[in-house]
Amino acid sequence: RELGVVIEFLDDKNIIRVSSDLKKKLSGNYTFNILNCPNILPTLAALGMYVEGEFTIIGGHVTTKHKSNRIRSMITELLKLGVDINPVFNNNVEDGFVIRGRSSYEGGVTLSSWGDHRIFMSLYVASLKMKNENLIDGFYDVICSFPDFFKEINKLTHN
Repeated sequence: RELGVVIEFLDDKNIIRVSSDLKKKLSGNYTFNILNCPNILPTLAALGMYVEGEFTIIGGHVTTKHKSNRIRSMITELLKLGVDINPVFNNNVEDGFVIRGRSSYEGGVTLSSWGDHRIFMSLYVASLKMKNENLIDGFYDVICSFPDFFKEINKLTHN
């Protein structure tokens, strides 16, 4: 909502409707503390890279112990894409990152999922807006959390 996205919960249908003006550039300075929802870190990174301004994620230190070190994974892969991203430390512990995003990226690189389903899905979504296709390993990992990921993405991108 802070980014101007309209979110509508349709509880009776177990559906969430998300919409935004895709022609509008996302801009501004944002800070998200994900301490109580750390699994959103890769997704926020994929969104934050397209926000012109400073997009800061903190409170993610627990994600360094997930399927991959999700902070390090996202920093490493987004750097390959040309994203201006730097780690944030809290008491000498990696706790998140700051992204200085822009509206578009070239793509055309090979990315690693680090064997982590959430990293793969986030890089996939981030790649949808790139000028050139990316190669991302680990597509089979989505089965552990979202087996219908490709089916659902296909619905969104072909409507």
